[in-house]
This record gives sequence, C-alpha cells and structure tokens, in this order.
Amino acid sequence: MRIKVKDERLARILGISARRVREIGVKISQGKYDLEESVKQYIEQAKLGKELSVNQKELSEILGITHKSIRNLTEKKILIADKDGNYDIATNVQRYMSSNDESMKLKRVQREMKELDLMERRNQLHETKVVEEFILDMIMAFRSKCLSLPGKLGKSLIGATNRADIEEITKEEINNILTELSEETVKNHFGGENEDKQ
Repeated sequence: MRIKVKDERLARILGISARRVREIGVKISQGKYDLEESVKQYIEQAKLGKELSVNQKELSEILGITHKSIRNLTEKKILIADKDGNYDIATNVQRYMSSNDESMKLKRVQREMKELDLMERRNQLHETKVVEEFILDMIMAFRSKCLSLPGKLGKSLIGATNRADIEEITKEEINNILTELSEETVKNHFGGENEDKQ
C-alpha cells in the first residue's frame, strides 16, 4: 500500500525545496509522490552516513495519522523509537506499511468468513459432507435404475420387430428413469422445496 503525499508536504517533511522534491521524488500522479520511495531516494542521493530521524509529531504528519496512533503503534512495537524518542523514517514507514498490509489481509479474511457464514445461513452453502452424501446417493440411485433397465426393456421389447421401435422404446425407458431420478433427488434431498417455489 502506497502512502501518497503532495510535493509541498514532502518538501516540508524532508526539509528541502519543492523543486528538489520534483527532482528526486518518486511521482505517482500529478503533484503526488510515493512517500516511502521518495524518502529512500532522498536518503540515497544525500548519501547520509546516519539514519534520518524525526520526532513523533513529524512522523504523524508523514504517515497521516494522529499522535495517539503513533503512541499506540509504538507500544505495539509496530513503530520503533530510539532512546531519544525519535523515529527512523525509512524503517518506520516500511514497518507501518507492512502492518497495514497484514491488517488489510486480516480484514479481508474476516469479511470472507462473514460472507460464507451468511451464505450458509441462507442455505446457499452446504458442508462438504452433505454434498458428498448427496452425490453418493445420486450415484447409487442411478446405478440401481441402470441395473433395472434390462428387466424393464425385456418386457417392453417382446413385441418389437424393427429397429426404430426398439430405439424409441429404449429411449422412452431411459427418459423415464432420468425423470424418476430427478424427482427422487428433489424429494429426498430438498424436501420438495423446488415444487413449492414453482
């Protein structure tokens, strides 16, 4: 997740001119810069041998959050202050962004869990075990109907002499079996719900 800042704000944060920001800043859109990448670029170009640190107030401006949030994040060890209470910009911006990514992932998982729970309550989602039992029942019923087909066809085909009649009788018996299966499936697994809805 990128933190976008205007060129004037970035200039104020880094203590440089707006022109210098335009030279070294990593531009995202018109007048907006990627804060983390711009700070990294500034540090590289300045070739500082020491860390660039800011106080709590300045860090809150950089991250666009309140002083209280900075204190809370420091207590949670997401942000790290030195013994003087100052914060290394590059390290803490990166740590803040990583924590936001984790927080966003957690929120997304929680939202997906709520959606699945709602789908289950609306009977739009079924447990794997229920689906497996349903499919197994269908397969067993289909097997049973297929095994009964020769006996049914034997009786129906006794008087048939030409190929067209045999095909028609066979097709009719297969359609009867499929209709019986679909009606039994609805009745046994959905309690006739579909009939009520129609």
